Parts: sequence; C-alpha cells; structure tokens
Amino acid sequence: MSKATLAEGRMTTMPGLRRLLILTGLLITDAAHAQKYPSQPIQVLVANGPGSASDVGTRIVLNKMATSLGEPAVIINRPGAGGALAAQAIAKAAPDGYMLLMATDSTFTAVPLTNQSVGYDLNSVTTIGAIAEIPSSLLVSATLNVKTLDEFVTLAKARPGQLNYSTFENGSVSQLWLDWFLKRLGLQLQHIPYKSGPELVTAVATGVAAITTSSLPSS
Repeated sequence: MSKATLAEGRMTTMPGLRRLLILTGLLITDAAHAQKYPSQPIQVLVANGPGSASDVGTRIVLNKMATSLGEPAVIINRPGAGGALAAQAIAKAAPDGYMLLMATDSTFTAVPLTNQSVGYDLNSVTTIGAIAEIPSSLLVSATLNVKTLDEFVTLAKARPGQLNYSTFENGSVSQLWLDWFLKRLGLQLQHIPYKSGPELVTAVATGVAAITTSSLPSS
C-alpha cells in the first residue's frame, strides 16, 4: 500500500508503507518565516509521469493548497530513475519553500539503499505531511486468457523466459517486490522498466508485458 506524505527539508520514514511525499530541499530559515509566505508561485516536482498516483495526488492537494495560500502552484513532472531525478533536484533546492517534491517513499527508501551513488539520502529532505495511502493491485494481461493466479503460474512455467513483466525502474519498490514475488513462484520473466504507472499498465493492457503491479489510480 502507498502512503502520500507532505514534507519539507528532512524526511522521516514509515516502515512497510509506500507513500506520496511533498518535500523541500531543506528546512525553511527563520528569516523566510518572518517574511510573507508565499509571495510568489510554488513549483512542485512530481517524481512520476502524468496520470500516476503521485501526479493525481499532487493535483488534488494543490488545488486546495493554492486557494488557501493565495499563490498558484506549478506542477512539473520529472520522472526517471525511480524518482531519483526529481529527488536530486529537491535535495539541491534553495531552502526557501518555493520548490516542493511529490514522490512515493520508494524514492527515499529502496532507490538510495540499492544505489549508494544516487546523490541524496534520507537526511537531504524533511517530510511535511501524509497525503494519501494508495493500494496496489496485481494486473495480468487479458491477452493471456488466464483468469486466476494459478492459471498464470501454469502458463508462465510452460514458457520460461518468454514473458515480460513491467514495473518502474530497477531499484524501485514495485520492481523489487514483483521480482521477489515471481522468484518465489519459480517463474522466469524478463523485466521491462517504465517511468510512470500509466506506461507500465498500458504495457500489460496491450500484451507487451504479461504482468505488473500498479497503484489503483494508475490502473
């Protein structure tokens, strides 16, 4: 299950949960707090592509946030490398509160733990707050004509190495979990990485990939 979180500067973690996060590069300084905030539009980087759970969650929250703050919020989708591209940008952002990040917890757990040269860590941002918990689903392509997981396992075992599975990039929670799941079942599938939930779901819907795990909004 994913959990969305609003965050700023330095981030805390919730074991066992994927979540969406809004973060800024560092804690806003006392001088910034003393001034009127915000006094200009806010940029929000989304670590996944349009139509993803992160993107949908961001747009819902920002519609309310912009009205409350009296300044517009500009959404910038920056998918890639399991959210690392957006996280690298937010980790280097000025500590003024005008650049935020929406991402799943995978970006700040699985990705830096599996790639120590990613360029950021848990101490580079601060969580502002939880936005949403988002259930995930296991999807199988209708082109395979299977109705149950047992039927899929039987088919995949009869075609070792011939089927594909789609997830986010290597090191993401979805890739690690589905890779582990398939290996536990004794299945041999080829991995196809994508940058957004809608892309990996489309791959399954069109038969390019046989199976994926995806958030319900993307599905």
